[in-house]
Amino acid sequence: MLIDLSGRHPLLRSEISASSIDGNQLVLDTRRLRFAGPQELAAMVTLASSASTDGRDVVLRMPDDEDVASYLQRMNVVDLLAPIATIDGVRISQRRVDCSTKLLEVTALSPANADSIAEGLGRMGESQLCNRTAMAAFHGIAELIDNAVTHGRAGSSGAFVAAQAYSGRTSKRPGLEFAVCDTGIGVLPHLRQNTANTNITDDETALRRALVAGVTGTQQIRGYGLSDLLDATRRGGVGRLVLRSGSAIASVVVRQRRIITSRSVATPIRGAWAWLRVRVP
Repeated sequence: MLIDLSGRHPLLRSEISASSIDGNQLVLDTRRLRFAGPQELAAMVTLASSASTDGRDVVLRMPDDEDVASYLQRMNVVDLLAPIATIDGVRISQRRVDCSTKLLEVTALSPANADSIAEGLGRMGESQLCNRTAMAAFHGIAELIDNAVTHGRAGSSGAFVAAQAYSGRTSKRPGLEFAVCDTGIGVLPHLRQNTANTNITDDETALRRALVAGVTGTQQIRGYGLSDLLDATRRGGVGRLVLRSGSAIASVVVRQRRIITSRSVATPIRGAWAWLRVRVP
């Protein structure tokens, strides 16, 4: 399979640009990539890790744009893929500086480091956002991390996270973006573990149901996570959540109320991807 990652934020679009190629390969073609955020970064590593675990050859075609290529290196994408993939293209010489107040490079998520990652992202939010928005971002991120650790790491290649804070110097809107991508069982099979959800038969319905308070894939009285996440985001600022699992994607814009859109997609993914953006109102 060849995945064409071109333009800006290609993995936040509804459809992934994928095509079949000869051989047992996954090719991540970023030659025409113009801007990548945490979703693209974490997803690229997740896709490559999953394909490598399945025994497929992985190729990363580096961006033609030197700034974008440098950013992929800065955010650990190239370092994480180098042991499992062929890197096709020029690597940019760079000197690393500490950017922990505004960047979380792509990192493998595990139960052992989940709390420290969440705490670091909480400090990032406090340094870049107002207190109310920072708290909303922290609650949302902590919930997404907990979801990935609880039923996402069952996948053979685990889960990966990435984040970036924006000062608002250009847009006048400080904000924080966070993404977590896992190769676990996915939202639909997880929800169907609870007998109350056996009537859910497709991924799109599952994503919509996962956003309802009280819906859970366990027998416990829980399942308020994503619903509470969205409420906290609404109180703290302007937010957007994008969920992708199986053959569906859902987007939730949170202002004074939730605006939910969802659809089935042609190219399915293994596990679940989540991207959260919170901005100061």
